[in-house]
Amino acid sequence: MTGRQRDLSGLVAERVASSAMAACGAAVVRGVESETYACGDAGGGVPVSTSTLFHICSCSKAFTAAAFARLVEQGKASWDMPIHEALPEFVLSDSAIMRSCTMRDLAGMRLGLSRDGIAEWGFRPDAPVLARLSRAAGMAFDAPFRDHFSYSNMGYIALAVATARLAGMDYARCMQELVFSPLGLKHATLNPTSDAAKPHMPLANGMQSVPELTGDNSQGSARVHLCAQDAGTWLSFLLRAARGDEGSTIQQAFQPQIAVYPVVDFNNGLPVALAYGFGWHVSTFRGRRLFNHGGGGRGWRAMALLDPECDTAVMVFASHEGVGVEALALTLLDQACGETPEDWDGLLSVRAKRETKARNAAMDLREKPAEGSVDGSGVRGVYANTVTGRVHIETDRNALHFRAEDAPAFNARLAPLSDGVLKFEFENPAMHTMPNDPLFQARFLRRPGGRVALKTTYFGTLEKTP
Repeated sequence: MTGRQRDLSGLVAERVASSAMAACGAAVVRGVESETYACGDAGGGVPVSTSTLFHICSCSKAFTAAAFARLVEQGKASWDMPIHEALPEFVLSDSAIMRSCTMRDLAGMRLGLSRDGIAEWGFRPDAPVLARLSRAAGMAFDAPFRDHFSYSNMGYIALAVATARLAGMDYARCMQELVFSPLGLKHATLNPTSDAAKPHMPLANGMQSVPELTGDNSQGSARVHLCAQDAGTWLSFLLRAARGDEGSTIQQAFQPQIAVYPVVDFNNGLPVALAYGFGWHVSTFRGRRLFNHGGGGRGWRAMALLDPECDTAVMVFASHEGVGVEALALTLLDQACGETPEDWDGLLSVRAKRETKARNAAMDLREKPAEGSVDGSGVRGVYANTVTGRVHIETDRNALHFRAEDAPAFNARLAPLSDGVLKFEFENPAMHTMPNDPLFQARFLRRPGGRVALKTTYFGTLEKTP
């Protein structure tokens, strides 16, 4: 191991020891050189190695785009193929959008779908993928079609199903034959074995493993499990692809498909996304073009950074909650490029707090008109809407409980706040409240004629059924 490798290895170990990371894997590629690192406890006292698999969550989207690009190269698909030709079951509420919607729109995050509701995140992991996709028909739009970037897990789940159909095989095999094996990724998989790292959350007794909340119906938007060894190989391929050395088809992944409106200060030194490609943000950083994508789930964080001008790439993934993974990735990139690292932890923490404060202030039900709110008496029963499905409101010793048939991870006690607003106190340890989480609130409303509804900040407004 060279002195530089020892320095970077020590940096990774130091960050794991000083932060709420249970375990971490990392890869740094500079030109033809690749270095890998691993540190921590995968779960149950098992030390990680550079072959230990981690769930990279939304960093999986780049793999989905790469798989579809292979089909385009083979003449089996086109980025401008209408989605209804491969996946007629995927239906949106706007028929005009459905007639125009293409694979490019799915991969380029151009649908404009809202992120509210369990179809986007939280759908029970054992449900068939088409059952999850069917909820898209009831989802609202947050942005005009093809107007500007609007992040959507549903779009990438649909892209994965369409890719598998066009390839004539299930998606796990599709990924193996189109991406993992051709690139020489020896351990990467959608179906990890028991020795993979476990998600961890900072609970009362320190970092503890928590249940995984995603399943096969998240494939495409998530579910790739990667180790540091394979991450180095993947990053080397991506640098070649960004330069055009792997052909024009995969290079499109790094070409702007839709504009991103910046929401952070240009002067704070952090990467600023200006556009989105296929599975990659197209950003500016230190005066250079940077391609980046993060991933997160309950107990997981991942970050990939590609800096073609410096011929350098970094990927970090960890059993972790917070900004530490992104901060470590930026620090490793700086050191690999010969730059002086900033206080990335501090800058990212400030940005996260500012964005959380603004978002939660906008969604806080205590700041909104009561709309004929009612107290907790007589509200027991079944509530529903087209995206969330059926929710049971139950009582137990004068406490209210929220039970979502299609989202058991969100089962919770509804505890009173003020002004008739209730907050969710989740039962699943993976949903332990973190400082930068969105608000989960509810309020019962009295409809005309005496009907009752439940207005929520994530599940939409649920109407009580007869």
